[in-house]
Parts: sequence; C-alpha cells; structure tokens
Amino acid sequence: MHPDSKAEFVDKKRGTRVIATRYIPKGTLVWIPGDTDQVLSVEQVEVMPEDRKAYLAEYSYLTNAGTYIVSNDIARFVNHSCNANSLSVAGLEISIAIRDIRKGEEISEEYGLYYANGGFENCTCGSPLCRQKITKDDVWRYGDEWDRKIATSFKLLLTVKQPLWEYITPSTRKRIDDILTDQIDFPSCKTLLCSADYIEKAGELLWPSAEHRY
Repeated sequence: MHPDSKAEFVDKKRGTRVIATRYIPKGTLVWIPGDTDQVLSVEQVEVMPEDRKAYLAEYSYLTNAGTYIVSNDIARFVNHSCNANSLSVAGLEISIAIRDIRKGEEISEEYGLYYANGGFENCTCGSPLCRQKITKDDVWRYGDEWDRKIATSFKLLLTVKQPLWEYITPSTRKRIDDILTDQIDFPSCKTLLCSADYIEKAGELLWPSAEHRY
C-alpha cells in the first residue's frame, strides 16, 4: 500500500478504513501486490476450512483471471465507493489514483471491478453517485466508463512521484512499459482471462448469490 496512508477504525458499522496521510496526486500507484500477498486458485480455496473461506470472503478479491488475491497489508481495509478515487487495472493487479486524493481523505476502490458474484445490497458508501446495490453485472454496465478513467490516469504514471515503483516486478514493469508505448492494448476490465463459467464458480465459492444461501 502507498506509504502515505494508514488504517483507522471508524465504528462498528463501517469498521476500518484507509486514509491518505499526505496528498496523493492522480496517476499515483496506490497499491501493488507485495511479498506477503497471496494468489489462490479455486481448487486451493475449495479444500480450505470454512473459517479460512470466511476470512477470504472478507479480505480477498477475484481477478478477471479467476484467481483470488489476498492482501495482507492495510490494503485489505480499503472500502468500496461508488465514486472511488482509485481503481484496479485489470490483469496488472495494481491500483491507481484516478483523481487527486487529499490528505485525510479516505482511499476507496470500486468493488464492482472484482467479479464477486452476487455483490451486495444496501451500499453505505455515502456518495451522491451511490448505486445502492453492487452486482456481478456492474463491470458490464460501467466497464467502459471505468476503463476510460483508468486509462487517463495510467498515462500520468511517469509524470508523478511513485513510491511503489521500485517494488513492481520486472514482468509487470515490462507490461506497463508496453502499454505506455502502445505495443500492447490497454487491458479492459471487461476482458476475462478465463471462462465466464469459471468466474461464476469462483464467485459462488466465496460470495454465494441469494438463491444459493439457504
């Protein structure tokens, strides 16, 4: 997680959040996978005990490749907002600030990007743009808009200070360079890297839709 951030407990309803301790400009990498983060397959999660699955349901997210990423730093406390100030780049699994984040402002993400089947109702993000309900279909409804916001911010990567830059793996750095030089297309959040059925199975495993909960 960006070093100019910290986790703080809000209340029992909202739990813990992450705030910026300094100004973070648009185009800054807010989060990248670290050495302590885990990448798990459906097959690995299927055989886990229920208490571990419950933890993953709370603190992991599902990528467009059908894998779960478990953040073991304070990134696991980043909350959803329907007007998020950082968004995840599909396939690269990095999050970028899509607008300037002020000191003391909560750092938020768009959970609709994470392919969790079923989503959740009664969103409490408090944004004037709140959709009220987050669903597995949001990525198809809003994906083009999210892609535009991410791509615009991505172009600023080399123009702002990047404290996390030195921790990016060589393979991810190469993909970033290839995108910036137009050698490969910008990765859309609407492009699956596995079958839709596999994503559905992975989502249901940790976030069962209402009709499968009873």
